[in-house]
Amino acid sequence: MSCIGDFIAGAIRVILFGLNFATLMTGVVLLGCGVYVKIAMNEFTDMDDVKGLEIVAYFLIAFGAVVMILSLFGCLGACLQNHVLLSLYFALMVMLLLGEVAIGVLYAVEKKTIVEEIDKTMERTVNNYGKGDTASDTAVDKIQNLLQCCGYNGPTDYQIITQFKLPSSCCADMIPNDACNTATAYKTGCKAQ
Repeated sequence: MSCIGDFIAGAIRVILFGLNFATLMTGVVLLGCGVYVKIAMNEFTDMDDVKGLEIVAYFLIAFGAVVMILSLFGCLGACLQNHVLLSLYFALMVMLLLGEVAIGVLYAVEKKTIVEEIDKTMERTVNNYGKGDTASDTAVDKIQNLLQCCGYNGPTDYQIITQFKLPSSCCADMIPNDACNTATAYKTGCKAQ
């Protein structure tokens, strides 16, 4: 009976270590994504309302660090069979679970407001295209090239004055000295992408 109990305890310890190691790698990926977003964000510093993207970057960095530390407690507690580390791990897991539930509820309650703010910011940025803010124009061009889209909702987002000559980033294969127009532009907006 003792042999079976030792086997089960060892198997549980290996499973706990494996799951926590996978969680540790997830934390590393989240931390890396946050750092990447923060570094890549420098290209869009002059774009309207970049603050939200900066908050996302810091959130990913903080969340990745918390997940890494939490899983480290789980890995060490499982390997060393230390009840204090396992108790700390359990308490932190409960706090993390409560935090995730709170974020989920907040998102469910504020989803409409968040989407509306993103829509307003992007529509304002697209509507101001070609009005002198070259950094904002460059950001819009990069996004449109990357996503192969035109405008936020579509090519009609650009003012009537520019309908006959859309930004070159709205067209896939631009021939030099050829104007991009609604006939040759991408038909979908960046919002749909």
